[in-house]
Amino acid sequence: MISVSKNQENLNYAIYMIGGSYFKKASCSNTRLETRLRVQYMEQKQEKQAALEEKCIKYFEEKLLKNKALDDVWKQSVDCEFTAHGIRFLGTEYALCVTAEAKGKEVKFFCQLFKKNLWIVNIFKKENK
Repeated sequence: MISVSKNQENLNYAIYMIGGSYFKKASCSNTRLETRLRVQYMEQKQEKQAALEEKCIKYFEEKLLKNKALDDVWKQSVDCEFTAHGIRFLGTEYALCVTAEAKGKEVKFFCQLFKKNLWIVNIFKKENK
């Protein structure tokens, strides 16, 4: 089992919360994990929450939502899986995997898109945001 820091879990939860809001519907079938991460996330200082949310919103709005190739992806209802470094948003046609790594105050995001078990897009480079 991979050990994940609380900071990484909080970043993953922010990706889940912000990213999930852009889909038609997003849910997590592992409600126990989702609840634990939500409580842990809410226990951090509000300034830290706001900073994580701002970085996630900026990434999704500037990099993912502006990409017309992803328009159909956002129309899906998705089940969300937490991974060691991010979230898998799993829909019936597409899976969007968003990972991130915090290095100090910087967060590097990475995204992969899959369609029906076939890898299609890996056009998003790791970026500092």
